[in-house]
Order: sequence, then structure tokens, then C-alpha cells
Amino acid sequence: MIDNPELDFHADRCLGHRRLERFLARVEPQCTISRQYYLDSNAAYREMTVRLKAEFPSLLVYDPVDTFCGPRDCPVMRDGHSLFSDNGHLSEYGSRLAGAHLLEWMAGQGIPISEQVRAYSALLLQKGQRQDTGHW
Repeated sequence: MIDNPELDFHADRCLGHRRLERFLARVEPQCTISRQYYLDSNAAYREMTVRLKAEFPSLLVYDPVDTFCGPRDCPVMRDGHSLFSDNGHLSEYGSRLAGAHLLEWMAGQGIPISEQVRAYSALLLQKGQRQDTGHW
């Protein structure tokens, strides 16, 4: 599994409780990193997985880039929730999202996933969408 993005700033500056601070500074904070920054930041790890996959063709490697990033950017916030608790760790919501996408990927690779695990994953995602605290 390739690691999730790491931010080059602290995620809390994008949260709602910082609105006054942002207003007084009259600057909108940077709340994304570029997809290219993410890819570059773990390029050595990605290169290693390519070499390992060449040596062990049946090796499966999950890459969460499309879970966290669009074509150009990787946003900190999604659906009003922070994906990150700080610059290098996922929030509870981000972890639920990553886990659900990992399970989908595993099922697509033919790895058996029980219906109980699928149902639990869906439940966690629904719980995360209902909570709207702005931070975890």
C-alpha cells in the first residue's frame, strides 16, 4: 500500500473554527496540495514498488492517489470534512474513506471480502457523513 498524501502545512488552518483568523489576515489559506507534489514526495517508494512488482508479478500494490486527489489537486476537505488531522495523518473521516476505497479495490482484485465487512464499511462511511463537526 502506498502512503496517503502528506501536507506541507497543518490541516487545521482549513477548518471552520479558523474563519475569523482567515478573515483578519484577508488571505484564504492553501487547502490543497498538487497531485504532482504528492507523487513526487513518495516517488522513491513508488519506484521501489515498480521494481518489486517486476520481480514478483503477482504482488498487489494499492495506490490511494485517486482516493485523495483529483486530476490536479489533493484537497484537505471533502464534503465539509477534513481528510487530515494534521500534516501527515488522516482524520477519522479520511481513514473511513481510505478504508472503504481499499476494500473496493481489494474486491476488484478478487480478494474475498465478507458481506459483514462490506456492511460495516458502508456503516462507517454513513456515520462519517452524518457528523459535521468540522474537525475530529
